Amino acid sequence: MKIVGKAWFTEMGSTRPIGVVIIETEIDQSVFERKAYIGTAFGVNEMADARHIAERGAKFPVDMAEKLCL
Repeated sequence: MKIVGKAWFTEMGSTRPIGVVIIETEIDQSVFERKAYIGTAFGVNEMADARHIAERGAKFPVDMAEKLCL
């Protein structure tokens, strides 16, 4: 799993950002698949938050995530 894009949004009055993360996974030799997830981060470490969302977030449409993140 490789994180290739991320975007952060913070609700007014909240200290926990909402993140959209795009990952790439290798299906076969040099064949990659993109997936996207959305979730709440802790707001302490960006890479740890991105990994947390990629592992435990809700599925998100890849085409919409690409518009937000890339």
